[in-house]
Amino acid sequence: VSTQSTWERVLIVDDVITAGTAVREAVGIVSGNGGQVILSLSLVGLVVAMDRQEKVDESSSISAVQSAQQTFGIPVLSIVGFSQLISYFGENEHLAALIEYRNQYGV
Repeated sequence: VSTQSTWERVLIVDDVITAGTAVREAVGIVSGNGGQVILSLSLVGLVVAMDRQEKVDESSSISAVQSAQQTFGIPVLSIVGFSQLISYFGENEHLAALIEYRNQYGV
């Protein structure tokens, strides 16, 4: 994210969302937190290629996508989610490990 922008509307694009750390950092840059005001920008949404559908942290019951939607009031579009990945793999040697991971970290 560049801190020298003349854009008015911002769409954040990220490759993968797990806990939402990169999204919070990007929103901080867009909103001018950290000392530099970046004109009057409007965050209009977030697009992620892969939503891992994980809890924000161990004490939370919501995912990073749900947190971003609630915290920033923006729409979030995921191209693929972890549950779709599980469906894609179907019955093979990776399925049990994926399900175990989802049971431990997923929402």
